[in-house]
Amino acid sequence: MNSLVVSCPLHPTDDTEVEIAKSDIVSLDTGEREDEALGKDGSLKESIVAWLLRKDKGKGKAASAGAADPHPVASEEVPADYPMTVKEVRIWYPSRTKISLEATWWGYRIYLPPPVMRALSDKSLEAAKRAALITTALSWLVKRIPIAMLPPQLKPAVLVVGQIVPLLGYVGGFIAWSWTTVQGFDRGKGVLCYLIDYKGHGVILSATWLLPIALVPGTWFYTDSPRE
Repeated sequence: MNSLVVSCPLHPTDDTEVEIAKSDIVSLDTGEREDEALGKDGSLKESIVAWLLRKDKGKGKAASAGAADPHPVASEEVPADYPMTVKEVRIWYPSRTKISLEATWWGYRIYLPPPVMRALSDKSLEAAKRAALITTALSWLVKRIPIAMLPPQLKPAVLVVGQIVPLLGYVGGFIAWSWTTVQGFDRGKGVLCYLIDYKGHGVILSATWLLPIALVPGTWFYTDSPRE
């Protein structure tokens, strides 16, 4: 597993702890035949033949008269019930009240839920102060990931998260100076935050490691965890 999602408040303190997001493992059908990736030059054909022979043997079919063909040819049509490849994928559920950071092999995402959007959208907040808040929160978050408490499959993701540390100042500044654009993607179901009717659903900012400060905003539509 080479992805990780961690969260913290926009204003972390000495007593604040890093929160690792909840997640679930789901099995997805890739749409490919089970043996399709085993090799080329007829390996798939041979796999299908072997599977057909096993299937016929299980039905107890009588052998036909005469010598059997040692290299039977499978039909061009693959049976509908031929086993398909299933891939296990981890689905993350970022915090709905705190700023979250997701690091993957291709890049990273920053999740800004409605309470964080509201705080950063304060009209009295200058761009420089907004940039400082974002940079401070992300820096605090990355530097305090509890590596020793992580399961082995998540530890490689910590190395990926570390790649963003030297860029956090630029990231905070980019978000702050592009705030009007970011706000334009904050739409969706109305959310009540601190007794103020805040009509937003949060924003996701995504970037690749090739262009780590070129963040692309998008509307965040929540996915509920089955355990909630």
